[in-house]
Amino acid sequence: GGAGREPPCADPADLEDLAIRAGVRSLLAPSPGSTLSSLGNVVGFEFAGVDLDDEAGSESGICGGRATLRRWARFASRHERLRLRVDAHVGPTAPPAVALRYARLRGASVARELDSLGLSLDRIDVA
Repeated sequence: GGAGREPPCADPADLEDLAIRAGVRSLLAPSPGSTLSSLGNVVGFEFAGVDLDDEAGSESGICGGRATLRRWARFASRHERLRLRVDAHVGPTAPPAVALRYARLRGASVARELDSLGLSLDRIDVA
């Protein structure tokens, strides 16, 4: 019989993975009537811009980049094993001769902002 046995316990790493997945879904969940600009993983930049500021992305309607990054930094601070991947790109009309350079500069700008919010650059991959 099973008398006197303790019930099996979940591995803490499995529980953290579950919490991470649930948290990421929550951060990415669109609200009713949402648009690209309200998704929790998009940071906007000005046309041909590479710096984050309070107005960055206003022309495209993708504003609030710093607030988005603050949410991700807070979330990552609660999950030390979590790494963030910045998929940086430019719009489809960018001239190919400068598109890759601008994408890299934008990715670096996002990484620096996350670093300034306390997230180690070792935990950030910029693609």
